[in-house]
Amino acid sequence: MCESGWDHYDLRFYGSDEFVVPCWWIGIFDAAGDLRATGVLQGMDRTPDDVLRWLKPIAGADVAGRLVGFAMEAAREGRRGRRQSA
Repeated sequence: MCESGWDHYDLRFYGSDEFVVPCWWIGIFDAAGDLRATGVLQGMDRTPDDVLRWLKPIAGADVAGRLVGFAMEAAREGRRGRRQSA
């Protein structure tokens, strides 16, 4: 989740076995919490640069960079957690 001005941006990846087509999803919410817009980028093989290019026209360069950075950090933390529990 990332905020910019009055907007709140929520970026998620849906890629479990339950999803036939893995995808990135973004929701843009206003200050009241109402969903204003959504977008979907399909494909599991997307690189961080692919996601960044997709997000820039939707959220702007600053917000897109922060969202991709947050997603990359979450992925690193997830890998660390799996290694520690193995």
